[in-house]
Amino acid sequence: MIRQLDTSFGKTLYEAYLESISSCEPPRRLPAASRDAGLETRPEPFTQLGPERIFGSIRVFDDGEHLILFTVVEQVDRDLYRALKVSDMLDFQSYWDLPFAALCGSYIAELDNAFLIHAGEISQSLPVDEVDGHTFMQLEGVWANSSGRAGLKPLYISKLDEWSQRFRIKEHELTCAFRSREAWDTEFRLWIPQLELDLPQPYEPLVQYSRSCLSKTSKLELEFDRCSDMPRDSLDTKEQHELMEWEEDRVQCRGMGYKTDVLPQKGCRLEERGNGVILLKPDPWLRGRLGTIYCGEFKVFCGQLPEWLVLPKTRGKHLLDLEGWLQFSVKPN
Repeated sequence: MIRQLDTSFGKTLYEAYLESISSCEPPRRLPAASRDAGLETRPEPFTQLGPERIFGSIRVFDDGEHLILFTVVEQVDRDLYRALKVSDMLDFQSYWDLPFAALCGSYIAELDNAFLIHAGEISQSLPVDEVDGHTFMQLEGVWANSSGRAGLKPLYISKLDEWSQRFRIKEHELTCAFRSREAWDTEFRLWIPQLELDLPQPYEPLVQYSRSCLSKTSKLELEFDRCSDMPRDSLDTKEQHELMEWEEDRVQCRGMGYKTDVLPQKGCRLEERGNGVILLKPDPWLRGRLGTIYCGEFKVFCGQLPEWLVLPKTRGKHLLDLEGWLQFSVKPN
């Protein structure tokens, strides 16, 4: 059972965590491995830490703003590897984490927070700890099991406390740009805090009420955006009537306390593909450009925008449920 942190202790622990990942000044780097030496790709027994070790080492990478602790578990291509986000904040351990012991300390490997990292970035990282061959094989084996992949959380879990949720969101924020490198893989799924952590939804009756105008909202927002500066008499009778109804719905929803301005997606749209799969499609003019996607206040993608992205399993929630709950926005870089 995952422990629920006391509010005061959780807040203190989270503040210590934020301080530990802050890149106030660049960490001291070990000499980079030479081209001739190459990078070691086999787990070995405990040895003196060196920059050439890849598999079996715990490393920290400075992205200029934060320190990212990770361990490599798979070679994807010649100069490309898959890593798991690692943390020494054991009190924040959750259902998706695998605890393990290394030479100098204990850690958790976040199985739902895997990302791609280039060999050059690994060479620039600083090795801080390492595991023996047996422990590495455990990490590798659990990751290789499909049940450890992101987007497949347990069916029955108790909700995490506030500070454990904040920790999990921050850890995924740190790796967002690295995880987004897999966007072109058909198995890639966005990590959405609201869905993965069961964050609060709007008051249910208001969501139910809003569904009556959701189908119009998603369509009319796009259709009438172009008409916002045009005189009403330029629209035909049907368009004028629909626009008037839509605006009345917005006023009613606001009167009930529902934030109707979060219903339309900005720079993208949601689409149901079948079998419960929900796609997020950036607007055509944004595809192929570098950009950032937010779900509410949370960054969920950062990189080259593909034609579409797949949302994680939604646990029975349908397209209209998500459109009334989640607000996505795309910002080109």
